Amino acid sequence: MAVLQRVDLSGGEGVVSSVQAGSVGRVLVRPLGSVYNGGIGTWKDEVMLTVNEYSVELVKDPFQILAGKRYEFLIDLEIEEDDEIYSDKGIYIKVVYKVDGEQGSIVNYDLIEKSTDRHLDLDLETEEEAELAAFCKEHYVEGEE
Repeated sequence: MAVLQRVDLSGGEGVVSSVQAGSVGRVLVRPLGSVYNGGIGTWKDEVMLTVNEYSVELVKDPFQILAGKRYEFLIDLEIEEDDEIYSDKGIYIKVVYKVDGEQGSIVNYDLIEKSTDRHLDLDLETEEEAELAAFCKEHYVEGEE
């Protein structure tokens, strides 16, 4: 589960992210309202997806028909009211993520209303899909545990 908390960044606020409860390791601190710009070492000004909590499981493939491994993510999102995918019932994403060797990719995802489990006929924006893929790439190994 991701743990988010506000911290002081020399007079400004920030958010600690990418931390597992009870774990010791790298802590990523980002300014509020920003996201890491994928290995470039800079921060973008806009957070596309805000993850409240998530789970990841390795999907069993006893017949090994498909190449690679599949992981199922259930990701609870915090959505702003002015976002087109907002629902007052809450939204989570169900993602199937494939890892074959060193390559990983999203096989599919569904946006689902929390309280009704109703699938929403909506897609993420390209940048949001890229952020979702990066999140899955960072966390799929937790499904092995």
